[in-house]
Amino acid sequence: MKKYVLFIHSAGAQVLHQGSSELAAYLKDALGYEYDVLNPKMPEPENPEYTLWKVQIEKELSALDGEVMLIGHSLGGSVLLKYL
Repeated sequence: MKKYVLFIHSAGAQVLHQGSSELAAYLKDALGYEYDVLNPKMPEPENPEYTLWKVQIEKELSALDGEVMLIGHSLGGSVLLKYL
């Protein structure tokens, strides 16, 4: 069965070398082929709203079939805690 990591990034720009981009890249490298690290772009990261992020998390989770590990960075961690 496939193993997934759903990584929810921080607020703010998420381009190369900004936001959580380097942490997401590190996770992909460190976890290797055993995990499929998903790093979806969350809605309006420079002006985040919980309800929009909640909908995106639900969409991402509903598309997965298998073991899922949730990881959030900064605001992403807070959003995941509220979601759970």
